[in-house]
Amino acid sequence: MQTQSLRSTIVDSPAARTRLVRSFAALNAVLVLLLIAFFNDAVPRFARIMPGDFSHGVHSTGLWMFLSLAFLANVMGVLAVGFIVIFPALLDGVGVDERRVTRLLSENAAISPQALQACLVVVRAEAGTARRRIALGRGIILVGAAALILAFVAVCTTLVHAPPRKPLFLAQSRIVDNRAVTDRQIWQFAGDQIAGALALDIPELYDFHLGDLENNTRSRIFTDFLFAFRAILGWIALTSIIVTIRDWRSRPPKPGRARPIA
Repeated sequence: MQTQSLRSTIVDSPAARTRLVRSFAALNAVLVLLLIAFFNDAVPRFARIMPGDFSHGVHSTGLWMFLSLAFLANVMGVLAVGFIVIFPALLDGVGVDERRVTRLLSENAAISPQALQACLVVVRAEAGTARRRIALGRGIILVGAAALILAFVAVCTTLVHAPPRKPLFLAQSRIVDNRAVTDRQIWQFAGDQIAGALALDIPELYDFHLGDLENNTRSRIFTDFLFAFRAILGWIALTSIIVTIRDWRSRPPKPGRARPIA
């Protein structure tokens, strides 16, 4: 009930949408303040967290590393909104199952044709509203998934150019120096991770790879980041499939197949 109310509030309330925009603005304001702190070395402990340097202006590796992480943070916020909108569909079957309700009402001889038509109008209106909300949530998470892939590539690209860091990749079980990794190899590595997330690791089982890079498990933070990326992308795909199937099943029958109302 609380999740349903939250979804309705985000979708239907202009005030809630305004608060949502302000929340994203506040998030980015905090990120800008952190960036200023990095550039001015206001908090020395930050240097231990963020790889790269900030001493070369717009060409600083630390700056581009920070911007890629800021982009990733915004993408995660968008995905969170999308899941809040779409998650109740996994609990309530996309609002109202119009086919089932129509069949149950039509088979109830105690309901008069006039009362039946009035009920069906309400059911269709509620089902249409639910489908529009599901379409909105599904659109948000699919756009967020595309942005997540771009953010993943951006983080990987900036990481290999932001020393000091442990070697992130292996090739044929040999460590590859970060500076030797090309942008093409990173895109191929991203393609392998996407295929593994969406195809349940089947390409890896059959030793099919787009590139020759694999993650260096000794770089624990990068490995955890890779696991999170694949888990989120896989959950997005599974959620989209489940919601699409339920949405299709809940749609009303075509006019030619509809049962006549006695």
